[in-house]
Amino acid sequence: MKFLHIADVHLGCTRYHLEESQRDFFDAWIDVLQKYAINESVDFVLMCGDFFHKRSIPPETMNYAYAGLNLLKDKGIPVVAIEGNHDQKHNDSDYSWLRSLAHWNLLYLLEPQKKEGQMKYLPWDEETNEGGYIDIGEARIFGSDWYGASANKAIPSLTDALLECRREGAFHILMLHTDVEGHQTHPIPALTIENLKKLKSATNYVALGHTHKCYEIDNWAFNPGSLEITNISEYEEVRGAFLVEVDKNLNV
Repeated sequence: MKFLHIADVHLGCTRYHLEESQRDFFDAWIDVLQKYAINESVDFVLMCGDFFHKRSIPPETMNYAYAGLNLLKDKGIPVVAIEGNHDQKHNDSDYSWLRSLAHWNLLYLLEPQKKEGQMKYLPWDEETNEGGYIDIGEARIFGSDWYGASANKAIPSLTDALLECRREGAFHILMLHTDVEGHQTHPIPALTIENLKKLKSATNYVALGHTHKCYEIDNWAFNPGSLEITNISEYEEVRGAFLVEVDKNLNV
């Protein structure tokens, strides 16, 4: 099994207030898709939050999104996504642009549900284009919400919900958009290493996003960083994408 793990594409970012910089973010995304998804014939692509730079996007940004996602769809490569803080819906709406892309069959947007105060995972429903997890080959892929400063509180419920939905013999992936202790570049409280490692009981691979630099923890939790820099403070950071191969023994 082989998959591409990216995050923080930030389509529509007008860096330094230059309109033409939007093209830089699109070109970086398309270059990665062509080299590491299409040319490597991956089984799927993970996009771990902040696909868009802002919640309200101009038409040209949606054109960029459609162009890349449709390129992958034509090649038969599914895209699995979660929302980041930049992708969320407005408070007065039930919809975000990522939800629209899922309903247009351009990606799978994975989100857990809350029932009676408990976090629950439901399988992807092809009729409603909604669900919390999806099976692609040997992988069972789970999504998560943007928890922000509440990430540490969410981990116990998230772990329990994952354990209830494990599949025998599957490679279990959790997509999670959050800062992690010791690696954060944002001022909000980060997910502690101690709490992050609680997820080891339920997952084989944690696919992170949010922090715009590349790092990994225990060859198990991986953050690729952004594809392009969104401001000058990021210029020294290593960033990019992870092309991941999993062997028959489910080792990365």
